[in-house]
Amino acid sequence: MLNSRRSLPLVFVLPVIWGCGKDPSAPLPPALVADYVQISTGTEHTCAVTTDGVLLCWGNGGSGRLGIGNTLNQTTPMLVSGGLEWAQVSAGDEHTCGVTTATELYCWGNGGSGRLGNGAETNTVQPRIASRGLGWTQVSAGKEHTCGVTTDAELFCWGEGSLGRLGTANFNSQVQPTRVNFARTQAPLVQVSAGVEHTCAVTAVGEVFCWGKGANGRLGNGRVDDQNVPQLVIGGLNFTQVSAGGTHSCGITAGLEAWCWGNGDQGRLGNSSLISRFQPVLVSGGFDFTAVDVGLAHTCAITVDGDGFCWGVGANNRLGNGSVLDQAQPRSIIGAFDWRQPAAGGEQGCGIVAGADAYCWGKNQSGQLGNGSISNSPTPRLVIG
Repeated sequence: MLNSRRSLPLVFVLPVIWGCGKDPSAPLPPALVADYVQISTGTEHTCAVTTDGVLLCWGNGGSGRLGIGNTLNQTTPMLVSGGLEWAQVSAGDEHTCGVTTATELYCWGNGGSGRLGNGAETNTVQPRIASRGLGWTQVSAGKEHTCGVTTDAELFCWGEGSLGRLGTANFNSQVQPTRVNFARTQAPLVQVSAGVEHTCAVTAVGEVFCWGKGANGRLGNGRVDDQNVPQLVIGGLNFTQVSAGGTHSCGITAGLEAWCWGNGDQGRLGNSSLISRFQPVLVSGGFDFTAVDVGLAHTCAITVDGDGFCWGVGANNRLGNGSVLDQAQPRSIIGAFDWRQPAAGGEQGCGIVAGADAYCWGKNQSGQLGNGSISNSPTPRLVIG
């Protein structure tokens, strides 16, 4: 069960009036109390959905990516504008998108190249509906593009189209959701992941397709050239989930194995090697994984037992193991936590634990760890609120 703790209502706390003898530099109490069910961390900001369908964001506020009506950085969770009830969120580079419980899709932040999907290329500081007439089950915000799965199990992408990352059989940018050209499968789509310059998706029969920039083998099709239509990831594996990152990709199979492909520099594939792979290789350790998330140059995953692991580039403590060293195989995240969901971002990681608390670690120059400071953290720290 994702949330084992009774859901608490949101509690708004009035600021303390400091009097004589009080330390004015002491931190104020948290503004919100929340139980989290889903979290997503982007390049320098993080967003999470609560059990009550409330959406909170924090970190770098540039371009309006926090959706709170301004562009200010925030070091603690802030309520996203609009009063909507949310089911899922995805934090990208400078924009964010989310799906409501009514299956509507909203995006906000940097509107360059049409990545917000609302027909324009202007920034917006609060959620704006991306497409009318379609119902949505999941969305993924990448660096300059976005993709989503509809209630009809179809896949649409929009935003920057260079390198073929939209999968629409051309290299054109799109300011509205455009159907992905799936000529090689008729199976329904169940999940999509938009990376920096490539995209991957899973079908209902366990196939993974990737497209966009092919350098380092990140598409998993045995090649390194760019592709503007979905390419089947080779190997005959039966996937249940996929995640596309900076220059590599990973997925979980029905057999609870983690496989990665693409850029192997600094151990980001987790197979005890530094060599790039053009097709999936098994992550070391023999763990039974249930979920994986790929960041810019690192990966985090959780097991059936709730153990958390990260690997790849270790700079700025993004692996959560107390070290800045690179790791070529899974290393435990410090702390006796029972993890429920991993999230790997630019140079930080986050996760939700049993009990519905959220923890983050790594780089924190914009407050993206949500703990009220801008100091890096080598190990998980509780998100305030």
